[in-house]
Amino acid sequence: MKRTPKFFGTVVIVLAVVLTGCGEQTSTSTSGAGASGGANGGHSHPSAPHGGEILELGTSGHLELVHDGSVGLVKLYVLGADAKTPLPIEKAPALKIEVNGVTQLVPTQPVGGSGGKTAEFTATADSLKGGHLHGRVTVEIGGSVHNPDIGHSHDD
Repeated sequence: MKRTPKFFGTVVIVLAVVLTGCGEQTSTSTSGAGASGGANGGHSHPSAPHGGEILELGTSGHLELVHDGSVGLVKLYVLGADAKTPLPIEKAPALKIEVNGVTQLVPTQPVGGSGGKTAEFTATADSLKGGHLHGRVTVEIGGSVHNPDIGHSHDD
């Protein structure tokens, strides 16, 4: 049987898809994913300093999302590449939550900061009440826009 370049190209594509990990989309920027090897589907997430969910923002940093579903509150912490150091930004992140198949925009408000920048934001809404959140958050850092998934789980 003669093996053609087309056959090998198909094999390479299949292997690339299989070996890319969990398929989590962490950013729409071209700055790279910044994921490192670990036990969770090929990469690991740093521990969250405030007990929330860490979302990767390419090589720009991380976003920690802390959800209190009992009162419908979300706190967002913009963190540096080490996932510990606060990284103040000017523009408030946009929180887009999926509720019953409908995407809702939930405004975030800056907390503290100085010089028009802060690393902490909050959002309160009835749509944030309850269990696990699903959706996206849009964060701009230094001119790069990132759109990580909210509620990504390696168990989904």
